[in-house]
Amino acid sequence: MPKEGHLNRGSPREQPGLSGYSTPKSGVIAYFPPSWVPFAELARIDRPTGIYVFYLPHLFGTLYASAVTNNSTRLSDLVYRNVTLLAGTVFMRAAACAWNDNMDREYDRQVWRCRLRPLARQAVTPMQAHIFTFFLTIPALACLFSLPYTCWIIAVPSILLLALYPFAKRFTDFPQIVLGIQLAIGFFMGFASIDHDLLRSPRSLDGLENDRKDHALLAFYLANVCWTIVYDTVYAQQDVEDDAKAGVRSMAVRFRGSTRTLLCTTLAPVLRKGIVSVDRK
Repeated sequence: MPKEGHLNRGSPREQPGLSGYSTPKSGVIAYFPPSWVPFAELARIDRPTGIYVFYLPHLFGTLYASAVTNNSTRLSDLVYRNVTLLAGTVFMRAAACAWNDNMDREYDRQVWRCRLRPLARQAVTPMQAHIFTFFLTIPALACLFSLPYTCWIIAVPSILLLALYPFAKRFTDFPQIVLGIQLAIGFFMGFASIDHDLLRSPRSLDGLENDRKDHALLAFYLANVCWTIVYDTVYAQQDVEDDAKAGVRSMAVRFRGSTRTLLCTTLAPVLRKGIVSVDRK
């Protein structure tokens, strides 16, 4: 994530072990009370790009379900589902950022771009971050009450993978795949919010490889997975040297010098699946 604040002489009170931080003087965070600023930074309130990343798979899922379901979907229902999903992803993304920063705080202190994050500079304690994450998760889960029961089932692996992601950077060179699988689940969440029978219908289980629509469904999911792998690997390039020294594992570190080949290879399965889906029309 982009670094918070500006490089300048920081406040010793906010940065007992790190220098260079100053409270933002512009942007939405500048309007927050000083004591709230670290938590606003922790939730990435001033960085909306991550919200798009979380939400777009949900949007794709609702649009695809509306196009292929037998029952016509009213525009008002489609808008309502998407507003609910957007609200949920706003809070869940903020909770995920807080959780990730908490788990990565020791690594962040060793990475130039991340060293001024609230936990890394000790403006927020780990316990405060855990409590903050908990309270962000409550409204995210509350949004599920407005969605079909199937969405609750789909949310379980999504939340578990979000919790696992920071630790994947310790034990595997492929944390981007974990992140991709997690974010792409949003496509099924969006689909299930429109087509309530996603998990119960035969086409979602044994008939997956035999139905043209299901090939497209799988292609959409894989496209979202690969999309995440590609952009997060590119994004990680800016920290590759510091990550390697700090012991942070990633595809960017693992495949230094051959990133272009890796990214092209990542896209190949999606293209193949898409071509197969078109051929079966």
